[in-house]
Amino acid sequence: IDVIHSHTVHSNGSIGSWLSKRLKVPLVLSIRNVDINTVYKNLFFYRKMILRRITSNKTIFINMAYFDFINKEIKIKNIGKEKNKSEVIPNSINSYWIKNKYHPKQLKSNVVNVLFVGEYTPNKNIDFLLDVFETQWLKDLMFNVQIIGSLDTGLKDNCQYHAHIKSRVKRLDNIKLLEKVTEKEALLKYYRNSDIFFMTSFYETFGLVYAEAMSQGLPIIYTEGQGIDGFYEEGDVGFPVDPTNVEQARSCVGYVVDNYQKISQNCISFVDDFSKEVNINKLVNTYTKCKRKQIVI
Repeated sequence: IDVIHSHTVHSNGSIGSWLSKRLKVPLVLSIRNVDINTVYKNLFFYRKMILRRITSNKTIFINMAYFDFINKEIKIKNIGKEKNKSEVIPNSINSYWIKNKYHPKQLKSNVVNVLFVGEYTPNKNIDFLLDVFETQWLKDLMFNVQIIGSLDTGLKDNCQYHAHIKSRVKRLDNIKLLEKVTEKEALLKYYRNSDIFFMTSFYETFGLVYAEAMSQGLPIIYTEGQGIDGFYEEGDVGFPVDPTNVEQARSCVGYVVDNYQKISQNCISFVDDFSKEVNINKLVNTYTKCKRKQIVI
């Protein structure tokens, strides 16, 4: 073994740490949603352990927001600056989306089609989507929303949340719930027939659906401080929003509408950042540097 890569800090990071000491080989750690938003924020007795590990190893952040958060915490806790450089390497989307990139889109009518693709869970914050679009609030424009959702029927909370959303949508003419779409070809058509992708989860490690939507020229509305936030400047591919601020979200949607063609073009241009080829090369370079420097905790 030349390098050990643990894909979370709090659980298999312990196994990786033990192996690294035992075998005297470098350890690479990935920082994910569960490390930040579950373990670090709620289990305070793990905080020093997490910070100690990520300042002693090569660290891969899945998104810019977690990178910024942890660096802020390291400074506050005065543990010391990172002993080696961190990397931000996002998740990769299936090559299908890169090979089938669409052309930049234009808004062709006064009807704007909004798409959500995700799970029926409280974390996905579908209520907020309904709050934003349940009334028509832009003059001369109408919004139609399609929700493509998947449901884990084995989880009671998710079933209750699905029933709640279903009940709300019944009263709304411009919002429709669709069945889960498993075939990429079918999902491709929904992306291409839509104008804006909207998903404002409370917590999101990355969110592959954002990049899938970008590949089809859809500007995206996403959560500030989570997932894809931080990879691009505001307005480049869409906007980050506070997942509780309806007026802010509406304002950002309005800006997307006013600058639609430019943002759609950017989405097509930037989506290669999430290709497997690009991110595999980043991983290989990271492993190579670790092996050469022999970083061992």
